[in-house]
Amino acid sequence: MVRFIKKPADYSHPSNPQCQKATPSNDGYMAKEDKSKLDGIEENANNYSHPTTLQCNQALKMLNKTGLKLRYGTKSVGSSATVTISGITTIVTAMVCYKQDPYLQDNTRLWVTWSGNVLTIHKASSTAKTVIYWVIGT
Repeated sequence: MVRFIKKPADYSHPSNPQCQKATPSNDGYMAKEDKSKLDGIEENANNYSHPTTLQCNQALKMLNKTGLKLRYGTKSVGSSATVTISGITTIVTAMVCYKQDPYLQDNTRLWVTWSGNVLTIHKASSTAKTVIYWVIGT
């Protein structure tokens, strides 16, 4: 429902409002207490730049708050290799990439499977290469 409020017939808008700028001792467009508070904030205090990369220690702090743990390491892999992850009972997720080729320019496919705290790294070829793995778990 839309309601329209009419101004009273005897209302007239003042042609020269008497409101002044606020000072620390006098009210104005804002209360003097608010003016004092704002005067105490240094210029550009809200000039915050959010980091574009997450630092490792920040990521670990965030994981610790959730009760999750991060483990990582390297492993030489032929067609497959198994790693038992210490300090973790159940793996939640895992990632893997080639140590010498972190941008996955190698055409040999890598993938991981896991059960409990045992990570199995699979590779499409049997040529041994070193991989880096990351595991998040509880």
